[in-house]
Amino acid sequence: MTVLVNNEKVDVTLENEHTVGDVVRELAGWLRDQGMELHAISLDDKKVALDETVGWHDRAVDSVETIALDAMMHPSRDPETLMILLELLGLIERNIEQGNRDNLVEAMREYEYARPTLARALNASADTGVPALSILDDLAAKVKNDPDVFTSDNDAARRTVTAASAVVLELAGRLSEFQNPEQQLNITREALRAQIAELSDIAVMLQQGRDADAMKQLLKFTELVEKLIRLGAWSHGEGSELNTFFGELIQAFEAEDTVLIGDLVEYEILPRIEALLDSDDAGS
Repeated sequence: MTVLVNNEKVDVTLENEHTVGDVVRELAGWLRDQGMELHAISLDDKKVALDETVGWHDRAVDSVETIALDAMMHPSRDPETLMILLELLGLIERNIEQGNRDNLVEAMREYEYARPTLARALNASADTGVPALSILDDLAAKVKNDPDVFTSDNDAARRTVTAASAVVLELAGRLSEFQNPEQQLNITREALRAQIAELSDIAVMLQQGRDADAMKQLLKFTELVEKLIRLGAWSHGEGSELNTFFGELIQAFEAEDTVLIGDLVEYEILPRIEALLDSDDAGS
């Protein structure tokens, strides 16, 4: 089987893949490790729908001669896209602060168009995931219905500027990962090491009724892990294994099972994190 990615031949070794779906799943994982995302598939020069797997997903591997994938850089890994998004958010901030009604209406229209890309750049879903985006969404809808909303509602203006600033800060952080990757890698590793002791105390926090503090520590920890994966410190597979345990940890949170939380942290998550960090040290 010949595999093409953006019309370039890719050498792949098929081992346990029996169907076209198996192959595509493995290739999609490989693309994610490269900071890319799959956009289209062609089988022997015939395009198939990514969201409609019936008819091609279960086809035998030997029934297809060529799989061609179209892939694009993920917004969170594309400096040019991040810069464009930063400029848009900065434009929204300035127009609100200056009370420039017409330019603000136009900027919010551009925001609606850019919203899916912005969500993906922040690794949020298209609908939820980043509180600041929810605020911007709400106020974009208000501007559409009442272009003068920001001149009549100072609180709305302040909240929008604050939300935009939060998103700008996040995007700038992503951009710095490209501009100073080695520096960001070292900073993130040290931050993760510092968080290990905090994560060990999560079960105790819950027993003391400090649920919000415990969840805050967990979210901070997962963000650092995701950042290390983005920076290439760990593979997607290693990150996926950790995310599986983080998912179980969240379920234990919801069930208020402090015993399971303690076990997951002590016996599953921390040993893996420490082993990965030790491996990083040995390789540096």
